Amino acid sequence: MYADYTGTLTEAIIKNPQLKSQQEIQDALARLDLVMSEPLGFNNTYALAVRESFARQNGVRIISDLARLKNTVRAAFSYEFMDRADGYRAWRRSIAST
Repeated sequence: MYADYTGTLTEAIIKNPQLKSQQEIQDALARLDLVMSEPLGFNNTYALAVRESFARQNGVRIISDLARLKNTVRAAFSYEFMDRADGYRAWRRSIAST
């Protein structure tokens, strides 16, 4: 038995991050002779945080507002976020296109 997040299952175990529904994930795991429990009732969605004074001074209200500041701010993330295709790399692509 091992507890993990569905995003990690689709990225690291199944290697198909396009799977989103619980049924799709369960079906893919079954092909690997694995089963998944019902959700355990918590969510580990990533979030970005800045100091309120920084947000006020720089007009940051939503994540995409950071795109204008991409050459002047520094960020720190967990190694998991840095290593995931749907983490840092996806975030960088999204701000590069703005």
